[in-house]
Amino acid sequence: MRRTQHKMISVIPHGDPDIGAEVECEIVFSFLKGAPEQGPSYARGGQPADPDEIELVRVRPIIGGKPSEYGGAYADMEQSSLEALAEAWLDSDDGFCEACEVAASDDADAREYAAELRADR
Repeated sequence: MRRTQHKMISVIPHGDPDIGAEVECEIVFSFLKGAPEQGPSYARGGQPADPDEIELVRVRPIIGGKPSEYGGAYADMEQSSLEALAEAWLDSDDGFCEACEVAASDDADAREYAAELRADR
């Protein structure tokens, strides 16, 4: 399978859950579709399932309604903190599921577009 790149806008909770602190950001990630378990055959003893893989490529905060870069004296610290939050979010069940849904939706859109191109010939 090939690794694909996707983009999503997410609201990531952080800090004390009672306060409800969260940060909105644009996450760019790569996705590698896993493979189901394969049972044994005469030729091989079978293969275990491979899970889907998600890897963070880039994250940018949403400032003023659009993806932006941090500015100021502490920009690099803010960016590294945001990257750590995004990594943790993608590793969580909620973030992983959201990323998988985005990847599946993008894949369906790409297949539909390819079918339209073939139909136009």
